[in-house]
Amino acid sequence: MDTLQFDLQTARALFSEGAPLPVGLLPESIARSWTRSRDAGLLPHTPGLRGADLDFAALTDHDHHLAEHARPEMERLWQLIGDTHWMLFCVNPHNRIVHTRQPQGSQGPLLLLQPGRRVAESDVGTTAPACTLAEGIPTAVVGNQHYLQEFERFFCVSVPVHGLSGEVLGALDLTGIGSRNAGTMLERLNHAAKATENHMFDGLVGCRVIALQHDPRLLGTPLQALLAIREDGSIEAANRAAQRLLGIEHYRPRALTLHDLFEPASQRQIDQDIQLLTLTDGVRVYGKIQTPAAIKSRLARPSRSPLGGDPRVNEQFDAAGKAFLADLPVLILGATGTGKEVFARALHQRYTPNAPFIAVNCAAIPDSLIEAELFGYSEGSFTGARKGGSTGLLEAANGGTLLLDEIGDMPLTLQTRLLRVLQDRRITRLGSSEARPFSVRIVAATHCALSEQVARGLFREDLYYRLDGFRVELPPLSQRVDIVQLIDSAIARHGTLQPDDAARALLCDYAWPGNLRQLDHVIRRAVALSTGELLIRTHHLPPELHCSGQPNAAMQRLADTTRQAIERALLANAGNVSAAATQLGISRTTLYKRLGR
Repeated sequence: MDTLQFDLQTARALFSEGAPLPVGLLPESIARSWTRSRDAGLLPHTPGLRGADLDFAALTDHDHHLAEHARPEMERLWQLIGDTHWMLFCVNPHNRIVHTRQPQGSQGPLLLLQPGRRVAESDVGTTAPACTLAEGIPTAVVGNQHYLQEFERFFCVSVPVHGLSGEVLGALDLTGIGSRNAGTMLERLNHAAKATENHMFDGLVGCRVIALQHDPRLLGTPLQALLAIREDGSIEAANRAAQRLLGIEHYRPRALTLHDLFEPASQRQIDQDIQLLTLTDGVRVYGKIQTPAAIKSRLARPSRSPLGGDPRVNEQFDAAGKAFLADLPVLILGATGTGKEVFARALHQRYTPNAPFIAVNCAAIPDSLIEAELFGYSEGSFTGARKGGSTGLLEAANGGTLLLDEIGDMPLTLQTRLLRVLQDRRITRLGSSEARPFSVRIVAATHCALSEQVARGLFREDLYYRLDGFRVELPPLSQRVDIVQLIDSAIARHGTLQPDDAARALLCDYAWPGNLRQLDHVIRRAVALSTGELLIRTHHLPPELHCSGQPNAAMQRLADTTRQAIERALLANAGNVSAAATQLGISRTTLYKRLGR
């Protein structure tokens, strides 16, 4: 431990007992947060996160709108900086989480940071989002700068998100275990926050939105200044960039008009394409109208499905969605790496995106801890139990989706208790007699043949039928017809370089025994090794792809694509041959040839 971190630990212990902080030991904003945390009655050893209020129902329509605006920018940022043991989340002005983005299968304390969880200073002490909301400024809190000891391994940075009138609507935060360059992370978060703020202009009704900038190359970027103008010429909203550009930091909606800001000739130009406009003070800026049609098309643009384009997978997804909405359990079967958790998360994101999503890997939690982790425990229930008890993972999922991953590996003794919880819809923590209401949508996943497990006495038959509300069977990658699309999607997630023809042939020819997980790792490796080059080449791919002994496997898969699969793709795309070919991962010409046979 370095000297500064040791000094912070000592100072924190003394400060909690009433001693003053040494001058200059902490940034002033963090020092003020320590004071507020202490005044709230917290001590450094207080278990904050598990005791913090969790109430998804407390989120309002305004919170859900904030989540909708932030979601695409958080997803873009995650593709750049996301990693194991890290997560992004967005909080409202009251420090309650409205949306999260974290790695698949994440475990530990990050799982507790779910929509509906309050992370105020009175709950968890000093954190970056709490400081940002209290001070209105970007904040980085590292290691022992946190007031509570349980966060001393954490690094978090946060920036404010402003509304249409400049008010603070919430904050974006990056939190994780370890360290990163705070300046770089704050810059990227700030970029995402500005883009989130600009999305809010898309929903304004009865307004024209005009983008302004001194440099026309910045039009269409998060750095552009935006004005929303009503039919009568009054200014309905201006983002912070526009307020600074036009010198109207303290404006009130509808108190200003175009006449107050632009020269008469420029007012007549505003409905045209990019124009050089003159402000009333003589400064010239570039402006471009954001037409309603452009806004609608941007909002309606579908994102690439994380499931790919295999008709069998997508047909099962649509059917599973109906079962999911009807509150039927969904059981996903498939070999390791076939995308079971991706499928479960896609269901959640499609139908209940703002509710909690908790993934529990039943095979990863030690037998000695699994009961306490799943069901939680009350204070004093066993030696070492936290003061105040602890919320279990099942309870944390209340109101949302619970993924029971690798359910086939759950011990029989726990299966009995889980069955009772699913039937009664009530949870009782270890060491407690209080039964708490419990309502979640259940998705279970396993690589095991559960019916065989039941026959061998390794899995409870009644639990099997309780989970088998709607069954999904995911095919191995070697049997999927969308291999080309899946390769392109993996490349797009991890970089911008494309493979040359020889490298693409190797990727398509390989049988992928490790399925989607192996494909993702191979692409990440290739992208990393090809840094600074123009294309991904064969020497960037691992040795097993060069000697797979399966020449032309991709063409064999194409030959095995039945007319029934093609017909399903055409049906799913309303007869659009180009869209069907894209879904199948083949060219329009090839599809026409197949249809002609």
